[in-house]
Amino acid sequence: MHRKYYSRTYLDNIRKYKIHFDFSNDDYIACVKEIIDGDDFVAKEGHKLISNGYYMVEIIPKDGNYVMRAYLDNNKEVQEYYFDVVSEKGVDPLTKVPYYDDLYLDVVISKTGLELYDRDELDEAHANGIIGDELYQIAIDTAESLMDEIRQGKNKYKNMNLTKLL
Repeated sequence: MHRKYYSRTYLDNIRKYKIHFDFSNDDYIACVKEIIDGDDFVAKEGHKLISNGYYMVEIIPKDGNYVMRAYLDNNKEVQEYYFDVVSEKGVDPLTKVPYYDDLYLDVVISKTGLELYDRDELDEAHANGIIGDELYQIAIDTAESLMDEIRQGKNKYKNMNLTKLL
């Protein structure tokens, strides 16, 4: 299991960016990263997720065992939604930077549809004792519930107008 801090996560190969945290909402914390200068990142399906002028909008719901990341292009159109299944999330009391503990399993809405990623990583972490039975089941249940919610069009964070956060 890996603790990931929003001030450092998914910024490899990015030389300059702007970052803003919004703690004002009762339901979630938002993190917006605007890419100023960095190398392009292209998804395996062939569409660009990170480039100069693009955005990452990250939503940390105060409830539930997941966080959401949306990749927006320079026209502010969503290119992909990426949900990390997590065991814990919060705000570091010293740095005031949000974090989450990644449970390996991911739910992705890409140009090709809704997919579950990294089940093999979750199974391996469980087999090697990195995560126990309880966290393993939480990860599975969270991913299944999240995918059902998305299929039914009921995930409020996926349905948000993310451009209002930019």
